[in-house]
Amino acid sequence: MTNRERAQIEGSVYTLALPAFASFAAGYAAGLLLIGGVL
Repeated sequence: MTNRERAQIEGSVYTLALPAFASFAAGYAAGLLLIGGVL
């Protein structure tokens, strides 16, 4: 595997992972706010 191929694979992994992590973080923060508001 060349460095170029590795860079393309890592780029695609980050492109897929960032939106998933952002949505998870947003949902987690919303859950904390909701629980904090209820308690």
